[in-house]
Parts: sequence; structure tokens; C-alpha cells
Amino acid sequence: MRRLPAELLSEIFLYLAESDLRGYQSAKQGKMYAAHLIATTVACVCAWWRAVALGTPRLWSRITVVEWTRHVDAYVGACIALSRERELDIKCSAATHLPVVLAHILPHARRWASISLCGSFDDFCAIPPLYHFVRLVSADLVIDSEVEREVGAFEFLADAPLLRQARIHAPSVQAHHTVILPSSWKLTFLQLDLDDVYRARPLLAIIAQYSATLETLACTFDDKTWAAPSDETLEPISLPALRTLELTGHSFIFLAYLTAPNTRSITVADTDIQDAEPYTCLFTFLTRHSALAPLPNLHRLRISEEPYHSFTKDASRALLRCLALTESLQELAIEFPAGSSLVLANPDAEWTRTSKLCVLWKGLTVHEGKRPTGRARF
Repeated sequence: MRRLPAELLSEIFLYLAESDLRGYQSAKQGKMYAAHLIATTVACVCAWWRAVALGTPRLWSRITVVEWTRHVDAYVGACIALSRERELDIKCSAATHLPVVLAHILPHARRWASISLCGSFDDFCAIPPLYHFVRLVSADLVIDSEVEREVGAFEFLADAPLLRQARIHAPSVQAHHTVILPSSWKLTFLQLDLDDVYRARPLLAIIAQYSATLETLACTFDDKTWAAPSDETLEPISLPALRTLELTGHSFIFLAYLTAPNTRSITVADTDIQDAEPYTCLFTFLTRHSALAPLPNLHRLRISEEPYHSFTKDASRALLRCLALTESLQELAIEFPAGSSLVLANPDAEWTRTSKLCVLWKGLTVHEGKRPTGRARF
């Protein structure tokens, strides 16, 4: 290796670091630790490797901190210095390390290109909105604590003119609060992973902020408090740019409050509802644009459910009403999780008699030889 030119050796180091060492496994550090591992180890093999590694700024531009990262202060400081003026790809999945990481990276906010940060609600709120994130295009943000008040935890990112993708994970928001996002963002991709108690109104208000630019919306939440009367009078939100809609858990209720005439792909998964409501909402979404020509660009529909939860007689009929409106489909996927077929072995079970899966299959064969083409997996 000593005979290799510095340029070639540098490219080898970069290839290893940026491929995340496919197949690399570590019970402690995890897969994302690979970039850190390469950068720190190749610099310690010999004097030649060290000189090449330290002289390769791109090798240090990917900062990865996990729970088991040692000497966090020294490591992050070295990455900032050795990466010189290159854009930074920053990942900190350990909330306990976030304050130390922020102390190093905030003065270099103009260099941030993508971030994946996990921290407490108070840690995020403590960051002053004084920074200009001129290069930031992607943000993955996890609040690893309870959200107990209506405060914009991510307001420090308000001045990010190129930010287009945001993934927000906040599993412990209190019942009467929600996550507040900067209205200045021009998002094309938004993922909201919110596991606890939520109401439709504040979440729809978040989505409405990006109505002009949003192309992909993915949402998950699990509590049924959206049924509150105060949410029944919500006006639909128009999303003219939306192409992909992925709704998991009880977030299917959004279908009743969105207008997106250019949608190409819809996924409804894991609703855990034993009635027709998910498909009633889907029918409302499909017909809101036009009862005569509903969603002419809808090419993909995916339903992933437990059959005994979602394919009762009424649910099957409601879904068939939706399928009758989807002549432009190119792919239709009706999927049941692995293991669902085991319960099919008992045809006398009460839920088997009520699920009426044959009703669904009969409806699918109506389109045989035409679009859509049915594809079901058990």
C-alpha cells in the first residue's frame, strides 16, 4: 500500500467510508458507525496512511456520533478542523452527546448539508435562532423526551432556504401539544412519526404550511383522538404538488381533509380499525377532486393490513367502491403481514366468517385483463 499514489489511497479510504461497509455489524455501534470507524482507524495504521487520511478533507466531512462513540469532544473537533471548508453530513443518534456535538458544529452552520440529530426537547429549544443554514437540504430530527409545551423546538432551523426534506420523530408529545415546525421551510418531503396522542387540526396546520411545494407526505400516529367534534369541521387542505401519500396507523384520517389531484401513489397501512372508516376516508379523498374523473394520475395503491382488522364485510365493500374509481392504476397491492396466513387455517373462527375475503377477491377480478392488475401477498 505504501507504493500507491496518495490520490488513489485517498479514494480507497473514501470508498470504504461512504459505502458504510456493507455487511458491517456491531451490537454496540451499529451500521452508521462505519464512517467513523474508517476515518479514525486508517489514520493510525502507519505514518503514510495517517498523512493521506489527514490530508483528505472529504473523509472527515461525515461526522457520526452514536451512544458508544469514545472521546466525542476530540473526535467532532478533529472532523470540523480536518474537513476544512467542505459541506458536513452530521449524524448524532445519542441524545446524551448532542450538547457536545452542537457546541462544535453550530459555529459552522453554513457548512451543514444534511443532519440527523437526536436530542431532548429542552436541548433543541435552547438553540438560539441566530444561524444561517445556507447549504442544508435534509434534516432528520428526533425529540427523545416529552414535549410538554407549545414551543418551536426546531425554530433554530428557520433560516434554511434550501431545506427540502424533513423527517420529524416525536413519540412522547403530550395530549394537548404538538410539534411546531418553521413556516419558512419550502419542503418537498415531510415525514411525521408521532406515536402518542394527536388531534387532526394542529397536524393539518403543519402540513398546510408547505402546501405549495410538498410532493411526498408520510405520517404515522396511533391514537383516535382525531374523532373529537372540534376536528369534524376542518376545511380541506389543497396540495397541488403532492405525488406520494403514505399513511400509517390512524393517520388515514388525513384522507378526509386533503385535496391532492395529482397524487400518483397512496399507501394505507396498519390502521387497526375494525370497520370501514379507512376506506370511507379513501373514497372521500378519491372523489373530492371530481366525482366523474377522480385522480386521473393515481398509478399505485397499496393496502397493508391484518385481514381480521380491516377486511370485514363493510370494509370490503367500502374498498371495492374505491377500486371502482381507480381505472388509471398500474399497480395494486393488497398485502397481509407475514403470519396472517396462519390464522386462515381455522375457517370456523368468528373473524374468518366476518372478514369475507372472497368479496374482495371477486371485486379484484372485475379488472382482469385491464388496468389495474391485482397483486396480493399472504
